[in-house]
Amino acid sequence: MAGRRPNLEKLEAKQAELAEQIKAAKREERRREAELERQRYQILGRALAKELVENEALAAQLEPVLNARITKARERVLMGLPALGDAPPPSEAGQGPR
Repeated sequence: MAGRRPNLEKLEAKQAELAEQIKAAKREERRREAELERQRYQILGRALAKELVENEALAAQLEPVLNARITKARERVLMGLPALGDAPPPSEAGQGPR
């Protein structure tokens, strides 16, 4: 039985090597999927941005959604949204003079 031990060690080493290759392949697949998702969002964003420039009704309808969904300070600045906690002036909030 002692003669079979080196063969077992080789097989275990090969198994470990294959396990690492599988992990690497899965990482690469996740990276590719993330890149495709990023590209899809860029295309969608460009199309929507163009439509919002031309369609004021859609822009008005989408504004509350964007305001609610975009919560990171840096992203809000980039999108021209007020900082969270900043109340809009009464005229913009639909409130009349006090």
